[in-house]
Amino acid sequence: MPQYHDGSRADTLRQLASRLRQLQAGRGTTAHRTGREIISSGMPDLDRLLPDGGFRRGTLVEWLADGPGTGVERLLLQVVPPALQEGGVCLVIDPRQEFSPALAAAMNIDLQRTLLVRPGRAEDAVWAAEQSLRCPGVAVTIAWSELLDRSAENRILRRLQLAAETGGGLGVLLRPASLQGQPSWADIRLLVRPVPPGARGAPPAAPVHSLHKETDVAPEGVRHWMELDILHCRGGLGSRAAFLEIDDETGAVHLVSELADSTSSPRATGA
Repeated sequence: MPQYHDGSRADTLRQLASRLRQLQAGRGTTAHRTGREIISSGMPDLDRLLPDGGFRRGTLVEWLADGPGTGVERLLLQVVPPALQEGGVCLVIDPRQEFSPALAAAMNIDLQRTLLVRPGRAEDAVWAAEQSLRCPGVAVTIAWSELLDRSAENRILRRLQLAAETGGGLGVLLRPASLQGQPSWADIRLLVRPVPPGARGAPPAAPVHSLHKETDVAPEGVRHWMELDILHCRGGLGSRAAFLEIDDETGAVHLVSELADSTSSPRATGA
């Protein structure tokens, strides 16, 4: 898996720019531009909750979470295999060095078609994200929240949204949950919150419906609960929510139950 670090900033940017130019010009890397317009989230039950049945190419998707340990990384990475089915590569911008190639491989992500960028400066992260989104050879760009300068946040998000429209790939941003009330140019905003077992309102521990087949819940100690709120779908339905369970050993995601329309979280959009 090619990696681009910020040890030598000029060399890093030059190498990445060269690779993106190769992807731009290379045959067979733009198949996603003429393929299906909708990409599965990688979680059929989540697709069922979304108006389009998945994520639309040429747009941004925001995953909002409180920080490491929420399990959100497992959820957002689910989209990578479906996004790569029709060509292109995945580019990961990881300034916090939290991306795990071992986890990605366990989730059936093709590391030979994954580029990893670990910039040390916010402006370099923004540049990498924008160039990646503009490149037709990149099917999906995943970026951690450090790429945003809060003083210019709305302007940067607008630039990224326009870049995604130009390139035709999918942009996936991981951002703090505290920003859920701020304006955004994302097509879809998803909020993830950990739920302690037995918490009030959580479903009881019982057999769940797997994303792939019916199965029993994982043993205690290797699973955790999450509440997923769909805060915003551009041109779609109102906010919706569901309880999910993640098996920490296998990475499997289970839909435990769907909740009533969520009204507890504010929604905002920049468009």
